[in-house]
Amino acid sequence: MSVKPSSAGYVRAVVLLFCTVVGAALLLIACGESDPQESASPSETASPLSDEVSSLELPVQVAVTLPLFEDFVREAAGDAAEVISLVPAGADPTTYSLTPADLDRLSGIDFFYVNGLALDDHLLELIESNRDERARVIPFSPNIRSPEGSGQTAAQAADEAHLWLDPSLASVYVEIVADEFNIYDNVNRSTYNSLFSAFRERMRDLVLELEQTLSAIPEGRRLLVTENDDLTHLARRFGFEVVATADQQAGGAEETVQSLAQIVRSEGVPAVFAFRGHDPTLMNDVAVAAGVPLCALYTDIIDESVSGYEDMMRANATELLTCLGQ
Repeated sequence: MSVKPSSAGYVRAVVLLFCTVVGAALLLIACGESDPQESASPSETASPLSDEVSSLELPVQVAVTLPLFEDFVREAAGDAAEVISLVPAGADPTTYSLTPADLDRLSGIDFFYVNGLALDDHLLELIESNRDERARVIPFSPNIRSPEGSGQTAAQAADEAHLWLDPSLASVYVEIVADEFNIYDNVNRSTYNSLFSAFRERMRDLVLELEQTLSAIPEGRRLLVTENDDLTHLARRFGFEVVATADQQAGGAEETVQSLAQIVRSEGVPAVFAFRGHDPTLMNDVAVAAGVPLCALYTDIIDESVSGYEDMMRANATELLTCLGQ
């Protein structure tokens, strides 16, 4: 016949079991790595990687929306990431639609990095509906403080999307990637921190280098006329004025051309700018009507003429100096 344990004996058994579990947990903490940092990401998707660092598989599979972001991920993660861009080189991220082949590539991806701020938002629905359940979607703009000094994030302030055209903000993109890898692979956190620190120092040096290059442009010639406001953050960082943009003008294409041409002439703007990879027709018509050169800057599309982000920014500085300098 079975004997029912006494209440006191049952309590002692429970206490013994609790102490055993707590003791084992303390031993694991003492022998293991430090706790990972809390994620600053707004995504509520479950972690795509194991909580047990010993079973973490590298490289992590990463997808980004812009080829430019591939550079940022590699700067932060090094060999720990295999990264692809969903928008191919030379394509406009604001209008590109994912193909069936692109959707097939979403399987097996651990992290998705997107910009937000209406640049690539149209891709989010397809990413969310086709990603693996455990994959994590991380938008950059809710994790970047607005450069307007409002105390809000760039997403909250609805800032212009091309934040990386200010190199000091480009380093924040890399920091966000490094933070995520620190959380999910804290064994190699010193590597990720070192890679980010090196990139941040290069960005500080790059700002000084570009300022030196652009210092040869006189104050009265630091005037920008473009198709839209993509150059907002570049202008703020390096002391340029966006005098007018085509999308601010009323009327059709011909009215816009004539309106901008009049502004160029009256303000003494030395040149007008199109964006590399985008249709230059409208700005070319403005240049012809105003009798000034048409120049081109990189914003969100890069080509084989530049090797990465830093090369792109140097190319922009050279173009600005060539077109606006005396």
